[in-house]
Amino acid sequence: IAEMDRLGIQKSVVLPIAMNLTFGDDASNEWFNAIRNTGLLDRLIPFASVHPNDPDKITKLRRYAELGMKGVKVHPTMQRIFPDSDAAMEIYVEAGNLGIPVLWHSGRAGIEPALMQTYATMDRYVRPIHELPNVRFILGHAGAAMDWEQAMLLARDNANAWLELSGPSVPAMQAMIETAGPEKMMYGTDWAFYPQALALAKVLIATHGDKAIRDQILHHTAAEVIGL
Repeated sequence: IAEMDRLGIQKSVVLPIAMNLTFGDDASNEWFNAIRNTGLLDRLIPFASVHPNDPDKITKLRRYAELGMKGVKVHPTMQRIFPDSDAAMEIYVEAGNLGIPVLWHSGRAGIEPALMQTYATMDRYVRPIHELPNVRFILGHAGAAMDWEQAMLLARDNANAWLELSGPSVPAMQAMIETAGPEKMMYGTDWAFYPQALALAKVLIATHGDKAIRDQILHHTAAEVIGL
């Protein structure tokens, strides 16, 4: 919150990751309670996470949505699942039923082990986007360093896909503005992995001289897709 205040950031989405640990893990519930107990639900927007291999995933996701969590985070590389697997597809179908968006980690950053990279290649995101047009999909990191061009085209060509901008370079963002359009782009930081100021500076440079595009990326796209 202190870092947000220094930079004029009004709201941030909080993204837990369900790891399906043998001894149990429920970051979604714990983080939601922490945010609620500190009175910060007006600033910190909680998403949920359920593991695709969790037999109780649908029940959990429904309960999280009832509590007020605004979306679901799926992280293929950390959860060791392919985003187009049948188990993952069940999460997306329920997200569509609940009217909440899905935010993926997407693309290869180049710093993760090669084995992990196989879970996040952009071809793995085509099936859910094409087969579930009623579900809102957010491509986290906009395909990351190695796959942003494919992610950009996927968002451009599909009405139910958007690009989240924690990771792409300034030239990549400028290409996305030209090719996919700012209405397909939403600001993101991946804090605490990156300082919030770094992500914000890249957007400000990429949108220099055009307040309408800047406002679209910094506010309007996320407000519409997430339903703020």
